[in-house]
Amino acid sequence: NKFGGIGEISLSKEHLAYLNLNNQVIVWDFPSLTLHKIFTGNHYAISSEDYCIIVSHADGTIISYLLASGLEMGRVQFSHDPATKVVSSKFSYIATSHLAKIILWDPVLNLIGYLDGHENKVTELEFHNKKRVMASGSLDCDIILWDLDSKNKKLTLTGHSGSIKCL
Repeated sequence: NKFGGIGEISLSKEHLAYLNLNNQVIVWDFPSLTLHKIFTGNHYAISSEDYCIIVSHADGTIISYLLASGLEMGRVQFSHDPATKVVSSKFSYIATSHLAKIILWDPVLNLIGYLDGHENKVTELEFHNKKRVMASGSLDCDIILWDLDSKNKKLTLTGHSGSIKCL
């Protein structure tokens, strides 16, 4: 397509978004598939309620935008390196990973807390659709299930022979 190759894809109730090879997040209205907005960044997540998009940048900045208007809701510089993963939950949590840490934010990027338990870079994050639980995978070959209320580990799944690439 005219926007370049397609990387990670996200589909929500009203939007389809993908990251292209030029570090642009292309957002389409769904199901009409008319172009909605273009954001720049390395990783992104659309909130499950379709009201905001969170975009990570190469300099370590994370920005939250209202999806309808593109107006900025919050901005935080948490590192000099980009987040390796950004995800959103229907419980108004945003999670980003940086090295072996997971950082929890609210939609306007106020810090909620840290989840610390991996021994190597966190490569994957996924929220449960109905429960206040999140899974994380890492280069340490472990998957950890987290209780979001207590911010503690519920369960660690070990024994994988390679790093976790998807959940």
